[in-house]
Amino acid sequence: MEDFKIANFNRGKTGAFNYIYKLFNKPLLYFAFSLTNNHAESQDIVSEVMIRLWEKREDFEDVTKIRSFLYVAVRHASIDYLRAKQRHDLSHSEILYLSEEGELMINEHRIQAEVLHELYKEIKKLPPQCGQVFKLLFFNRKTTAEIAALMGIHPQTVLNQKTRALQLLRTALFKKNLPAYYVLLSIICYLPDAAMPA
Repeated sequence: MEDFKIANFNRGKTGAFNYIYKLFNKPLLYFAFSLTNNHAESQDIVSEVMIRLWEKREDFEDVTKIRSFLYVAVRHASIDYLRAKQRHDLSHSEILYLSEEGELMINEHRIQAEVLHELYKEIKKLPPQCGQVFKLLFFNRKTTAEIAALMGIHPQTVLNQKTRALQLLRTALFKKNLPAYYVLLSIICYLPDAAMPA
């Protein structure tokens, strides 16, 4: 964040825009997908919102205002998409998002998107074997025995690497003050191919 200068963004420097794009693209894609349940539509929504951000770049004073604009814009665009879809195959969950009761769920999805983004960054920093074991266990849903056979290691090594991965991730995410509930929910409930593009 220290390398980003809002003045460069305001002046239309592409490097500053690329920084913002890399910072927010994945969590926004997850956020849009969690509301629309449509990968292609999520990508369209985020692309259009990024274009709108670029067009309004002179209006922002700091990254916090940019973050707020992006999430609000993606939220509105996702709800517009659901309203347009309402005539065809509106599901119970989509009705919920269009109601006042859905507001809390939308906010939860936003928090989960940001936590997932941080989680993925920390997973990439794990030692190679440790990271591989973690991904096979939690993302590919492999058993300890399957991983041991696949990697040619002892089952106890798999368990040791799992414990090490969870400790490293818990420490890293704790330092970032991320809510433990959402971290756990992100690890257990969301698969990477459904949640965030690589």
